[in-house]
Amino acid sequence: MPIALETPIEIPAIPAETVSLRWIQSVTIVADGPAVESSAMITYRPMRNDGSLLPESHTVAVAELFRCCREVSEAQAVMDALLAAVIPIENWLKSQGEK
Repeated sequence: MPIALETPIEIPAIPAETVSLRWIQSVTIVADGPAVESSAMITYRPMRNDGSLLPESHTVAVAELFRCCREVSEAQAVMDALLAAVIPIENWLKSQGEK
């Protein structure tokens, strides 16, 4: 419900900016089993050449992850690399005294 302001608020214009990089902020994969369709969400933020990040984040949501992997070879390559890394990462953590 809108409420009238007694004193109007002036919001200054923000200059447009073009960036050509993105910083991957998070990757979430939900896979409840091989026979159940799974999903993924990748959140990223635009990044300037100096490494500073713009405040807004963007999300790429994949509702059919296994189908995506079958049809997008790069997505399958990422999944293969992730799965191949699990045991080496666990071994590295053990060598660091972590569980």
